[in-house]
Amino acid sequence: MISEIDRPRVMKLAALAEAFGRPEYSFELLDWLATRADVLKTSLATRLRDMITQGSAEYGQLATSSPTPISQGDKAGSGCNAINQQRIN
Repeated sequence: MISEIDRPRVMKLAALAEAFGRPEYSFELLDWLATRADVLKTSLATRLRDMITQGSAEYGQLATSSPTPISQGDKAGSGCNAINQQRIN
């Protein structure tokens, strides 16, 4: 049953959702976990709420900021190429 998924698995799933570009799903999972009967009256629920509030604010700022253009001298992937070149040498 879905309500029996253990806490660490829900939190790992939330982390994966964010890592794959779905922060809104991550926040939904964390909110669901915070409101579960076994978590609701614990300190974890408070920490999850704080995390949701802070994360929402940070993603809100990212959504409203304008992107920084890449300069001609800093083409996409050049950082990775420099790291790979150092490994080769």
